[in-house]
Amino acid sequence: MKEESLAGHKSRWSTGYPSWAKDEDVDACWSWVDQFVERSNEGEWTARGVVNDGHVGQVTAAESELLAWLEAQGVSFAMSSDQFKQYTTEVESTLSQPQAGPSHPVAESFPAFHPIITGDQHRDSIDKCREAIRQGESYELTLTTRFDATLPSVNKEDETYSLYLRLRARNPAYYSTYISFPTLTTPRGEGVFIISSSPERFLKIDERRNVEMMPIKGTMARVKPGQCVCTPTTGCRGLNKGGEECTREGKKEDTRRANWLRNDKKERAENLMVSPI
Repeated sequence: MKEESLAGHKSRWSTGYPSWAKDEDVDACWSWVDQFVERSNEGEWTARGVVNDGHVGQVTAAESELLAWLEAQGVSFAMSSDQFKQYTTEVESTLSQPQAGPSHPVAESFPAFHPIITGDQHRDSIDKCREAIRQGESYELTLTTRFDATLPSVNKEDETYSLYLRLRARNPAYYSTYISFPTLTTPRGEGVFIISSSPERFLKIDERRNVEMMPIKGTMARVKPGQCVCTPTTGCRGLNKGGEECTREGKKEDTRRANWLRNDKKERAENLMVSPI
């Protein structure tokens, strides 16, 4: 497998991208491709591609199996020299045109979602989870369920991406994701599309191989400097935001929240589950 077959770009924060970038800019985009354009830090565009030179490369058994599977899905990784020249010509022509607007209109509404189980079935599952904890089968359980919806079948890829843009507009989560596998086949037909709108980071591995988790469980907002949390009977009573009394009360409230997290049985249990060994 040639290195050029897996293209992408790094997060804007790790490459010095301006912090004022628009919210719709993505942090990273990964895709199996045999042709792509690359932009340098100096702003220069370069067309690249995996060109078939007529020679059989040295691949491992695992790589050969992967290539065979991908080819069965309709994904190929090589083009002729003439095809590449045509591709670069098209790229140069496109880049020389004035910037166009978005090609995917944002959907106006969401489809109707329906739970796959009834309320009684969900309550029964809760009882089973509680009993399993009482019996010592588990320390903690996270009970989830699924909701289904049906999209019109005019153009799956355009519809799912439009739905993703609408979801981002309604819920601009830090770790929202759109992943498209249009050639994969499932019992429901061709095409698999994954839309994620997650507020928490599961895992991050940096260049030094440090692993970081940022779950939202067992957390509470800090009192920000200057934030008034005074009540009609405490601190400045909401009459002198940012003043000495207000600041003093804010520090007390911040400490109170930290102590509550430290001592509450439920929150402590969740924090202990994700603490380093």
